[in-house]
Amino acid sequence: MSYRDGGFFSWVFGKEKETPTKGRTARPAARNMTGDVVANSKMLWGLYHGDYSGLQYASPLVGIPVDTLVNMIGVPTPTCKEDKVTQDALNEITEIMRDRIKDINTTHFVIGTPWAMPGYDSKTDSLVWEDIPDETTVDLFINASTGVLEKLITHELIEKVIKENQNAFYERKRTFDRSTINVEWIGPIPEGEKNYIARNIAGILPIPFPHQRKPGEIRGWSLFARGIRVAKSYHDVLKMQVEILSTFKPKQVQGITDLGEWIKNNIDAGGDPSALEAYDVAGCDLVLNIEGKETTDYKSLPADAVVGYEKAINYLFLLWVQSTGLPQMCWGELATGNTNTVAQDWQRLMTIISAKMRDLTTPYYEIYAASLRLMSIARGVQYKPFVMAWDKLDALSAAVKSQIFLQFAQAVAALIGSAAITPKMLWKLWTLRYPEAEPGEFKEFIAGMSEMVVHKTALGMDYTGAQDFLGAKDDTSPKDGEDSDK
Repeated sequence: MSYRDGGFFSWVFGKEKETPTKGRTARPAARNMTGDVVANSKMLWGLYHGDYSGLQYASPLVGIPVDTLVNMIGVPTPTCKEDKVTQDALNEITEIMRDRIKDINTTHFVIGTPWAMPGYDSKTDSLVWEDIPDETTVDLFINASTGVLEKLITHELIEKVIKENQNAFYERKRTFDRSTINVEWIGPIPEGEKNYIARNIAGILPIPFPHQRKPGEIRGWSLFARGIRVAKSYHDVLKMQVEILSTFKPKQVQGITDLGEWIKNNIDAGGDPSALEAYDVAGCDLVLNIEGKETTDYKSLPADAVVGYEKAINYLFLLWVQSTGLPQMCWGELATGNTNTVAQDWQRLMTIISAKMRDLTTPYYEIYAASLRLMSIARGVQYKPFVMAWDKLDALSAAVKSQIFLQFAQAVAALIGSAAITPKMLWKLWTLRYPEAEPGEFKEFIAGMSEMVVHKTALGMDYTGAQDFLGAKDDTSPKDGEDSDK
């Protein structure tokens, strides 16, 4: 049976009075449940790292907001108050995977869909979360009634080092379902590998962490999907501006009476005109002219030569901010406008952070639950049900707490450095995110910040200067009534 796509609309051939957001019904209506649209990871990672041709100058638009979001979100803190053994196992997972969690969250925003396959390495007796690149997941078998992923096939061409200065390519296809895992090498098989079919004893499939996915879809979308064309325009405009500023050289306008004599006086004693080719206009500090007959003038780039580029860059930056849906302070800049606008911008950031945590709660619950099943099988321990949460510090180990606080400090450092956050906002953020840390009253918080500023200032001084700055006294001299020999 054939079907047609309903509601064709064309900006070229359609009429303006037609509404492009609606169309006539089609029988049957087309519905794609293949999940075959993958992220362009090469471009998106290149944009993030600054090494993708044609987008290098736009890289600063991406790195700062992603790092801010990832550090603000922190790490999940699953809890099981009823059973200490289960809580210790959950803490162990978080400690082992804390760097992996940061990678997953970064990929979540940059690419749109990180995949992780939990497994247990019997050789090292340790839990692993294998990274499966989105572009390698070629076939998704989705239940038409429930929309649940039931089976997944990955197909990849792997480049490996086989000996010094020699690489080789290997083709691997893997099929995951709830009962088995089938690994097939097509062609040569790498040393230490083999084709096999194994029982999926924990019934686990690779777990996606989608960002802003459409209803009914498995994969998500990059945080920057809406603004990728803006990023390209930003790169092009900034590149042209930089090229103008870097390639323009100051011009010297020289009024002369006799070229040969002027060259003799300033460049070459022989008066050879070819010496002008090596004459450095910018590096010349002294010019000898005949008084009243010869003059020297310099022409530099006009002050307004790149004004149009600067305006375009600022406009494109605002478009980029709007396309991401993030407040401007995520780039380490204070929101422009009145005090109320700044407060609203800050509140919006807190709302976004909470929403991102909710989006990640379900996949993190799945991967923690799958990890507990694997650990239960490997260790013969029965674990209890748990609750997935964020920022719950009371049940966490010192190592996990330190990781959470480190990422929080990294997130607010850029905001503090650019004055995009006030002390009052920082205090409120701390009390909202980590109430169990007991931050105290605002006055105590400000006093602590003042001590920190004084300490940082003193760090940049020599010992004597720091003593004077801190008002320290030399306690090595004997006090009244003390023996000077002691």
